[in-house]
Amino acid sequence: MVTLKYTTYQYTETEKYMIYGAVFFFFWVTAFLIALADFVLIVAVASWYFTENTDKRGDFSILKGYYWAFRFNVGSLLFGSFIIAVVWTIRIIFEYIERKIKANSGEMHPTL
Repeated sequence: MVTLKYTTYQYTETEKYMIYGAVFFFFWVTAFLIALADFVLIVAVASWYFTENTDKRGDFSILKGYYWAFRFNVGSLLFGSFIIAVVWTIRIIFEYIERKIKANSGEMHPTL
């Protein structure tokens, strides 16, 4: 017979807040990377489509997208991704509450 030993760990309040902050930061970075990739794709497609000279079509359009993103639009991308991260966090909190309510009572209360 195999016996397993395990230990439990109790987080302090400071550690809990650090974990919550790390999860929110993960959401924010994920939203920023998605927004950055979308922006670079938009710049690449627009610069390819609106290039008049077909010989220069597509020249460094991906690099141009990253340059434009970090030179001119990084603030907007960060602010938009912050808003998305806040919404994702609120959604996760409500989904957690919903799961707890369903586990305890079996179904949702009509007012929730």
